[in-house]
Amino acid sequence: ERIRDAPNTCGSSEEEVAPLARKATAQARGSGGQAKDGAAVDSSGEARMAKMILLGIVFVLSNLYALEVCLIMYPGIVQIFGLPIYFARAGGFGTLIWTSLLFLSMCRTFHKMLARFLPFTFWLYEIIDQHKELHIFCGQMLFATAALHVLSHCVGTLPGLISHPVEEVNAILGCANPDATPNYLGVSMEWLELSPCPLEKKPTYMGVLFKTTPGLTGVALVLLSVAIGYTARAVRRKTHFEWFMYVHNAAMPLWLVLLFIHGSAGWIGVGFPLVVLVCTLPVALYLMDRIGRLVRYYLFTGRSVRIIDVVIRPGAGRQAPGSLISLKLSKPLYLWYFREGMYGFLCMPEYSKFQYHPFTICSGKDDDTVDFIINACGDWTGALAEKCLAAHNGEGTLPLMALDGPYLAPTTTALNQEILVAVGAGVGITPFLSLMSTIIAVMGDEKKRKKLPLKEAHFYWMTRSADELLFGRRHFTRIVSDPNLRDKVFLHLHVTQGAPDRDIGAFLFREALRRQSRVDKAAYREAVVAMPHLAKVGRGMQLPCCWAHGSQEDVLWVDSLI
Repeated sequence: ERIRDAPNTCGSSEEEVAPLARKATAQARGSGGQAKDGAAVDSSGEARMAKMILLGIVFVLSNLYALEVCLIMYPGIVQIFGLPIYFARAGGFGTLIWTSLLFLSMCRTFHKMLARFLPFTFWLYEIIDQHKELHIFCGQMLFATAALHVLSHCVGTLPGLISHPVEEVNAILGCANPDATPNYLGVSMEWLELSPCPLEKKPTYMGVLFKTTPGLTGVALVLLSVAIGYTARAVRRKTHFEWFMYVHNAAMPLWLVLLFIHGSAGWIGVGFPLVVLVCTLPVALYLMDRIGRLVRYYLFTGRSVRIIDVVIRPGAGRQAPGSLISLKLSKPLYLWYFREGMYGFLCMPEYSKFQYHPFTICSGKDDDTVDFIINACGDWTGALAEKCLAAHNGEGTLPLMALDGPYLAPTTTALNQEILVAVGAGVGITPFLSLMSTIIAVMGDEKKRKKLPLKEAHFYWMTRSADELLFGRRHFTRIVSDPNLRDKVFLHLHVTQGAPDRDIGAFLFREALRRQSRVDKAAYREAVVAMPHLAKVGRGMQLPCCWAHGSQEDVLWVDSLI
């Protein structure tokens, strides 16, 4: 194990997270997708279509279930509880469907397995690309249907239970008439019931809420949903990520258990908790991810997966905050199927065995290591930078790292397009470094090169600090030195940080660059732009594309980054 020290130059950028890799991607898809906010694929059309389809499916299924309950299974129920009971049944079933979709949207292993058997042009790939956005949407819809379920019971079911004689209420309850209720399964779970069925006396409002199984679990589910929604807000996730993670992980099994107990009474339903019928398969697929993570942790951590090399650029004052870390891990021996652009989860057990953070893998498919570029801008990444700096100073050892993944990201299908435009800022370039590595490997194999549909790739990297470009130096050198790559891959490197104040050396360099660029622009216009037959100029010319597009940026001509 060794650690090297990169130049100490300040620079900052947002931490790159793989599920959000789309924010740093602009892929020219076959459908002509355009960049959004200058950095991301405008995939809003596909996402909106997927959401509308899901919304339509849930709406139809929920209403079909409500119709069956109100018209077939309990034909006199509206007379007792009023029309709100229809919406309560529809909202309850909708909540179960959205719960199943919440789990299904985060079944990353299943997504990866599914993608291996689908053509890259298949529409389902677009849905998989949007799994995080769909997960958030499903959560929002779950709150909406749950609210409909609760409010309908409050304005219809509860007043009906209190105002009608107990005999009339018992005459309509499924658990009191299991044989007379059509399609009623009648699975008895008396050990979960707080109150007998049939009801022995007319209940009170508070009695229904806190002395019956449906009421008490309903209150618990409402409180749990409020806790999930509060900690899952974007602001809370950024400032208190630990709270979000712990509440989310604890809420998942608790939510399912409460739903099971909530439906076990069988007052108005099919006589068996519907959560078992609706959510079993998605939950089982989700458990594949969790079990796989545990297996990788205990099989690989500290054994086949360990830190091979670290390059770190310290932050201001050679401190951990603001550091940029290039981390190389040894590749797992098995349970590792990787494609360019995928991401993985990293865990540092010395910090927390339960915190896994996603980062895009910037190494290629054929590389021997699993590489990450990480910006120390948070608690976890800051702790990683501190341990790496301490190891460099001889004050400790490099930390153990657990690796989980890899999983699909939006850049996975990028090389199957004819034209690729990738835009990244700061460490947002990491998924594209993986693409570069794969392109380099493919272009070195004649058979693979003929199968590659890619005709042209443009990589735009905008960074505030020029030394961040050193993390891609190996790829850049190979691209500009290979004619096959130079004709297909075009690099656009932009440094956005201005010259420091009161630094005469930086000011003189910047002024010299500005003056030289004026001369170069004039020569460029005379030699290239004014040519009447520009199309006949041979490919592979090292020209500043920004000038060709009318920009007035200054350009620094170099033959090497160091």
